[in-house]
Amino acid sequence: MVRHRQKNFVILFVFPNGRMEPKLPDDAAIYLGITMTDLYAENLNYVFGYGSFETRTGVYSLARYFPDFWGQPSNADSKRLTLRRSFKVLNHEASHVFGLKHCIFYDCSMNGSNSLEEADNSAIHECPVCHQKLLESLQFDPEKRFKALSEIFSKHGLDEESQWWNTRSANWLRSR
Repeated sequence: MVRHRQKNFVILFVFPNGRMEPKLPDDAAIYLGITMTDLYAENLNYVFGYGSFETRTGVYSLARYFPDFWGQPSNADSKRLTLRRSFKVLNHEASHVFGLKHCIFYDCSMNGSNSLEEADNSAIHECPVCHQKLLESLQFDPEKRFKALSEIFSKHGLDEESQWWNTRSANWLRSR
């Protein structure tokens, strides 16, 4: 059963004419909009989101991540999957806004995806190449970031992801 589609929103109108830029506070690193409206861009059926390095703004939709979009019932597993998908798209689009392009080197959160299945099969974390690009650009403390991400995933019942970040933190410390 396919749900009656809501009105789509053309994301190209959000960026070229500056609708989000004036809202970007002077002290903000980036500005991200989140919507439950399905998004699409010219010549595409839909997109999960869009991020612009030039304007430091992005928008992403959670609409397709919820089972009711597809006419399916919600349960504990689908809620966990929706949360995992939401973390993925936020990481992906925020990384675009921070200057990363789609990755072709490894299984990476910056791999492009053209379907929900591809998005589900992609990594929730960036590969070593993209991690290094973010590190050089943003000058963050990797150990602190890894621990914070592990705690966030653990708090929300995403134990596999939490363990992955714990392992990455331990490997990072060993390599220093």
